[in-house]
Amino acid sequence: SGTQRMGLEQNGGSIVDGMCRRFMSRSKHTMAGKVNFDIAAKKFYEILFKRMPDLEKFFGNKTAQHLMFISALRSIDDLKNDDRLLGDYLEMLGRQHRHIGLSDAHWEIGKDAFKQAVRAGGEGLNEGEVQFYMGSFSKIVKAIKLDPEQEMSYSPDMAMYDVRDGV
Repeated sequence: SGTQRMGLEQNGGSIVDGMCRRFMSRSKHTMAGKVNFDIAAKKFYEILFKRMPDLEKFFGNKTAQHLMFISALRSIDDLKNDDRLLGDYLEMLGRQHRHIGLSDAHWEIGKDAFKQAVRAGGEGLNEGEVQFYMGSFSKIVKAIKLDPEQEMSYSPDMAMYDVRDGV
């Protein structure tokens, strides 16, 4: 919950950092299908911060953010055969990022960073598989830009993986 997360952050991130180290030790070699999520996450933030260094200030605990990105990719991959659940999950991710207030130019850079990240982490992906991930990114951005009055109701239970649960 938000309260638990705030408590973790108030502890200087020590609990979060410990969970992050535990998760990374278990998942360094984890690949779903053909994508190494760790490599993809590293590449995404490397490109994003290189092209938009002003965004780094939005990421307090970069290790936790890295793990959330991995979790999102894993969830997207796990839901690839269930269009309804995938759509709900992508919409939820969009809502969670709505407060950032980025411009279309930012989203174009993010889209390029995401595509390069998917290709770096998924060297064996064919074009259709890359397009699946890119379509997922586009749906997240669409949900970010959606008028809140047009969206469906959301339950926090929709999150597939939670860093606090050790993923």
